[in-house]
Amino acid sequence: MEPQKLERLNAQFERDARLDGVFVVLSLGASLIASLGLLANSTAVVIGAMVVAPWIMPLRAAAFAGLMGRWRLFGQAVRSLASGVLVLLGLSAPELRQQLGRSQLGWSSLVLTLLLLLPLGGSFIDLARKAQQTAQRQRISDTLKALLTDNRDLLGNQAYLADLRIDWQRQPALVVAVLRVRTPGYPTPEQVAQAETLINRHQAQRLRLVVERSTTELVLPR
Repeated sequence: MEPQKLERLNAQFERDARLDGVFVVLSLGASLIASLGLLANSTAVVIGAMVVAPWIMPLRAAAFAGLMGRWRLFGQAVRSLASGVLVLLGLSAPELRQQLGRSQLGWSSLVLTLLLLLPLGGSFIDLARKAQQTAQRQRISDTLKALLTDNRDLLGNQAYLADLRIDWQRQPALVVAVLRVRTPGYPTPEQVAQAETLINRHQAQRLRLVVERSTTELVLPR
């Protein structure tokens, strides 16, 4: 992703995760509408409260923060979302208790619903963990490309990095650097070993480097 676009996304999701006056007012409005829907026993009005509620903003900010590994932003978004939920529950609690009292299932249905929602929380945590792992692997890949491109003396001045693949299923992870070279026999095994040492010096996770090279020739017009 382009740095400028990423910066715009960062700024946008920082605003979405913020607990400001607009978020509080919209949460209050959604709570009042939901209370009226419960009093009128109207599903449509309750759905309207869901539309008014601004919770989608901290939710998408939390998803972005989990993907990018920005846990400060993730915590800020979760706090804003929890504040909105508490406002809704605080204003709608009397009506909710009244509706539960009228229901044939009562509080048991609420407890059952909460138990059914627990796996969703586990799925969300697992999704956040996978997103963090994906973002970490992408950062490692970008760092390796920059190292092998900026330190061309390691693999030879006439070597060009065409592609970089990482097999994360191997232990340690296997880095395959695809090189286009002009001089046959380069890079040498010693140069590959030096490059592997440099890579592991900049990474906490140990990696194994393998070079896949092919020779290119320059063809000039007569």
